Amino acid sequence: MATLVENVAKTQKSLDAELIDQFYLTLEASFTKARQSNPDFGKYPESAEKIQSLLDGQRSWKNAYQIEELLVCLYSDDVLAVELDRRIQEAPGTLGQTSGDFYAAQQAQAESRSQKEALLERLLNDLHWRYQNRQLARIFVSDTRIRTGLVFILSVATLFSVNLFSFGDIGNYLVVSALAAGWMGANFSMLLSLRSRLGDAGLDDLRVQRRYSYLVYRGVVGIGAAFIFYYFLRGELITGTFFPDLTIDPAVGLTFKNYSLLIVWSFVAGFSEKLVPNMVAQAAEKAEVKSA
Repeated sequence: MATLVENVAKTQKSLDAELIDQFYLTLEASFTKARQSNPDFGKYPESAEKIQSLLDGQRSWKNAYQIEELLVCLYSDDVLAVELDRRIQEAPGTLGQTSGDFYAAQQAQAESRSQKEALLERLLNDLHWRYQNRQLARIFVSDTRIRTGLVFILSVATLFSVNLFSFGDIGNYLVVSALAAGWMGANFSMLLSLRSRLGDAGLDDLRVQRRYSYLVYRGVVGIGAAFIFYYFLRGELITGTFFPDLTIDPAVGLTFKNYSLLIVWSFVAGFSEKLVPNMVAQAAEKAEVKSA
């Protein structure tokens, strides 16, 4: 399981490296053009030296963003105006309409070169922060999907193993089967809700949801629900045509129909977060009425 996650992470890292290489080519071209076209290029030797060291050093998004911000003071007036216009157009879609309107208003008021440089540097800083959050969110979403799928597969394998091997006493065999089905139901519920949960989640929520502890917790809830539901059936608190009869004949055991119904309802108990809590609440209300 861990190996699969690591392989996917390596693939993503490889694709990410290709994008970084392409971005560095653009930065190198912009740096060369600034040296050739800006007559004031020599006024900023420290910025030029820092950019060159970053271009020659390890390639990463963090360093690339730093290069982009350092380039601002090296742009010629024409390039600075074009770059500012381009980033102002990008702001609403990346930062939101409110921020986009703010930067557009600031651009209208910026007259001197120093004002335009300060505005572009601030805008780049905000854009880079949002890019980094998006990149981290994509990693968390990918990890969450992979890990949820792996946990679900593990629960299916567990239920299959329970059906394949006998655990001695038939009563123990049935309860273990019910617990495995409840675990699978909880994991299947997480799989189906992935799109909505990940789409509405913020970065902190994604950080939590990708953890195995979160996935295990939801699975434990499903197991607990199936366990309680099993004894509701055992105690015949729930009866009817659609529910299994768990009366065990020593000579025959449990019929395939009743066993199948047990698996289905245990799966439903783990899948639904409200079924068993509602049943417990109703049983508690009945108990209170009788005791009164």
